[in-house]
Amino acid sequence: MQPLESADDPQSWIDAWLDRCLPAASTERSRAEAEAHYLAFRDGYGPLLPQLEAAHSALVELVAALEASSKEQWQNPHIAQFLLLHHNASSFESAARLLGSGFYNDAIAVTRSAYETLIRMLWVGCFPDVAFNVLVHSPGRGEKSFNLTGFLRDELRFDWAKIYSVLSTFAHSNSFPTLKAVSELATGSSLSAALERPREFDAGRVAAITPLLQFTLLGHIRVGLDCLAENSVLPPGSAQVAAREAHEFLEFVVRGSPILLWALVAADLDEAFRFIRMESAGDDWNREVQKREVVERR
Repeated sequence: MQPLESADDPQSWIDAWLDRCLPAASTERSRAEAEAHYLAFRDGYGPLLPQLEAAHSALVELVAALEASSKEQWQNPHIAQFLLLHHNASSFESAARLLGSGFYNDAIAVTRSAYETLIRMLWVGCFPDVAFNVLVHSPGRGEKSFNLTGFLRDELRFDWAKIYSVLSTFAHSNSFPTLKAVSELATGSSLSAALERPREFDAGRVAAITPLLQFTLLGHIRVGLDCLAENSVLPPGSAQVAAREAHEFLEFVVRGSPILLWALVAADLDEAFRFIRMESAGDDWNREVQKREVVERR
């Protein structure tokens, strides 16, 4: 077959190439593996995915109700939080699908983005006078800018560094499995044996991502309820009730996690919303932060 660059009819060349290649063997194989993984996931974790689906649906309906609400009390911070909430709500649907299909590292990367969004929305609540700076990498000389690590560690004194460092390990070029393979090669494993295979059922990876996904979804719903719905007149309907029920469920699950970190993080989240309420009331929430232990750099 002649090269594409010299073909008389490039579109015919492309059509012929697609006819030879489709259906793509790797895609068909991937779909079958994803379906098999989903069945194994459902057998092993029962209602986890339906629970995430129900909570995500509650968030989506709340966002829609907020969009249709009377927003006479909204100011720049409310607008910034709503825009972040609206444009990132779909991350949870994507993460759940990826998790159920066995794409663990991709699910973690998507959840990392949603986690960053949560922290941005908290930052807006604490610094409402510069709300839109949260969307700008370099807002200008002398202007306050958003820095996730500095905000959590220094300005709130939340020791959440472990969460973000674990996320970064998977989000940046899948560094964890890549480094793991290097380590196994160093101990004499063959290259094929050292490779991590997509959609291999990994209970440990599921256990690592699930509470993070639940916590981040919890935080998004709470921003919608505490920061936005409280300052809106919502249209008639059950969106707010469903969101509160989803919040109640997720809070129960996160606080009840056998991993102590998540109970501590949930308590910190309560503090973050207390600081936001203080800021709204014109009180100095930084005085409350000063009562907390300093978080050391790591």
